[in-house]
Amino acid sequence: MKSGSENKITNISSRPVQFIAHVLPTLLIISIAICIFIVSYVDRYRDVGIYAFFNHMFLPNPFRPLPLILLLFTVTGVIGAHMIIHILLTPGNSICKTVPVFCCFCIVLIVPLVILINKISVTCHRQASIIELRDDLASERTIIHACGAIYDSAGNLCTYTNSLEAIENTIDSGNRFIEVDFDFSADGYLVCTHELESPVTEAEFMSEKANGEFTHMNLDTVAKIMHNHPQIHVITDIKGNNVSGCSQIREKYPELTERFIIQVYHDSEYEEIRELGFKYLIFTLYNTKPAERDYPVLKKCFDAHDYVGLTFKHKWIAVNPSDYEGYDTESNSDDFSDFSSDMKRIGVPIYTHTVDSIDTILYDLQYGAAAVYTNNTENEWIKREKIIID
Repeated sequence: MKSGSENKITNISSRPVQFIAHVLPTLLIISIAICIFIVSYVDRYRDVGIYAFFNHMFLPNPFRPLPLILLLFTVTGVIGAHMIIHILLTPGNSICKTVPVFCCFCIVLIVPLVILINKISVTCHRQASIIELRDDLASERTIIHACGAIYDSAGNLCTYTNSLEAIENTIDSGNRFIEVDFDFSADGYLVCTHELESPVTEAEFMSEKANGEFTHMNLDTVAKIMHNHPQIHVITDIKGNNVSGCSQIREKYPELTERFIIQVYHDSEYEEIRELGFKYLIFTLYNTKPAERDYPVLKKCFDAHDYVGLTFKHKWIAVNPSDYEGYDTESNSDDFSDFSSDMKRIGVPIYTHTVDSIDTILYDLQYGAAAVYTNNTENEWIKREKIIID
């Protein structure tokens, strides 16, 4: 039988062991969490961490949106480790008591882990499909502007018709990415036009002719064409309330959401349109204010959001937007502007608009544009052309 002094000595001698037993797992778990945070969330170190596997995608880090789950995982791990160590070090505790507690701890730990894995899986799947679409656009090299140019009965080449004849001609020519302009009729429906000159109802618009002879289209017409031609994607250019227009598309044709590529005009539109179910979004800059076009601001937008790419006017390659005096301003400079150089540094695909001449198309592609918006519908030569990027 031990004396009181012996018990006191034993208790004192066990305190360092208990202290170390509690502190070491805590430090280990927190250190691991800090390392995961650094290599997953901090851009400066992402190339040496988990994100390195995804870095070739030029997409936001799929682990970035998950700091709360990482925190929950860390806190649960620390608490669970302390519970298990306490049970193991407490005299009289049997394995019958330890095993149930350990199992409960594992279950609690697994829940945030499953959420973490699921969110990463969903994000990576979405990003993989965006990469595939980017590759398709890069191989196509063209986005047909406003449904494409078409000759009228007098032999004049007409653009901006957004007409049934124009889009059918574009599809027959083998093009797969087609930009369509939408505006709202007086009664609130999406109709295909670059801009309504005066308020008209959908019925009134559909009864009229573009350029006096081409058939007008509305959202229903475009959807029917998309159903009949599953190989095409439609890039939207919605005048007015972009989110409202996307809501109308989603409500009427939810099965086509992955066939529409939505152009957003301000980064603030991204979340609302993504929540509607649209997977593919392009950030187009022609309606942005100068503050929205600053490199640090845009870089932050593309770090946070899964955009397909970035679109800006052809002229901005050589002329900074702040110096731009209207759409018809010409620039004879062969030098890249500071603006366009900054846009290339962002690291996402760039698309320029609107270019039709052979020289201009080649100039933009050699500059590094992944594709160009053009009114031309006969573009097989562009796919065959060998492009050397400056």
